[in-house]
Amino acid sequence: MEALVTDAPTVIAWLESLGCMFDKEPDGTLKQIHGGGTSRKRMHYARDYSGAEIMRTLRDEVRNRPGINVIEFAPIIELVVDDQGHCAGAISMNLETQQTVYIKAKAVVIATGGADGCTIKTFPRPITMARLPTAGHGVPPGRAAGVH
Repeated sequence: MEALVTDAPTVIAWLESLGCMFDKEPDGTLKQIHGGGTSRKRMHYARDYSGAEIMRTLRDEVRNRPGINVIEFAPIIELVVDDQGHCAGAISMNLETQQTVYIKAKAVVIATGGADGCTIKTFPRPITMARLPTAGHGVPPGRAAGVH
């Protein structure tokens, strides 16, 4: 929590420098709204699609950086753990060709979002309608590999 609060101004400024379009007041300051369950306005936003705007910004930045290969439509199906118990990469499946590939990595970040899609909520009705692409599909391989 401390890092989130302490680093937030720097991260917001960095995202803006990359082209993230947060909503602003006429004087140029960032607008703030209440976040879910908060008592004060302290969340910056981009209309009603803040997450999508941040993802657009980061996606564009990654695609424009040399040396970064973007692999699309190829979710991970297994994390690879070395003999010391460290994650050393992942096995991915190309959804178009059904071929699997080993992706070696020095570091792995599981950022699949939508963890609410990993649970079954039945009473009184499903609370979430998580869509397939954001349904937290990185959680099961992470758990299988011993990620905590």
